[in-house]
Amino acid sequence: MRVSLIIALVLVGCGYPDVDEVFGEGTTPATPTGSGGSDAGSGGEAAAQGSGGQGSGPATGTGAATGAGASGSGGEASGAGGGKPSCDADGDGHQAEGACGGDDCDDAAADAHPGQDGYFGSPRSDGSFDWNCDGDAERETPTVACSGALGCGFAEGDSGFQKEVDCGEVAELGACGGIPCTFGASADVTQRCR
Repeated sequence: MRVSLIIALVLVGCGYPDVDEVFGEGTTPATPTGSGGSDAGSGGEAAAQGSGGQGSGPATGTGAATGAGASGSGGEASGAGGGKPSCDADGDGHQAEGACGGDDCDDAAADAHPGQDGYFGSPRSDGSFDWNCDGDAERETPTVACSGALGCGFAEGDSGFQKEVDCGEVAELGACGGIPCTFGASADVTQRCR
C-alpha cells in the first residue's frame, strides 16, 4: 500500500492526493489493525474481515498472523504447515487417520479412501496398493487353473493370470479352453489392485 501511495504522490505532482483519487471514488482503503487470528503457517495467506474493512497479505513464519497481513479481530487464518492439521487434505470427504480420528488411510491421495471400488495399477505415495483402506491390497484379476485331460469343465472360459501376479506387475492375461484344457494367453496386462 505504501508503494501505491508513493506512486500516486509522484503522479499528482507531489501534492497530497484525495483518497478517491488514489483508490477510486467511493472506496475506503482497508486499515490493517487488530489481530488476524490464529496460526497461519508458513507461506499461508492470512485474511480476516473486521469492521474497518478487509486486509490480506502473506503470513510468514509459524506463529500467529498479526500486523499488516491481517485486519479485524478474531478472524481465522489458515495455511500449509502450521496451526490445526487439515483433517481432509485431499478433499475426498474422508477424515485422516491418527489425530483426526478418521478412516482415510492416505489423506494425500484423493483416490485412497474407504469404499473405493476402482482398481489402480500404480501404488499410493507410500508404496501401498490398499486404495480402499481395508488393510489388504485386493487384486482385480484372479489366477486361473486350467487343467483336465477331457476339457476344462467348470473352468471353461475362465480368464485371468496363469500364476499369481503382484499388484503393479505385468503378466499374460488369458483364458482356459480346449481339450485337453489349456491356458491361452491373449494380452499383457497390469495387475491392478485396490
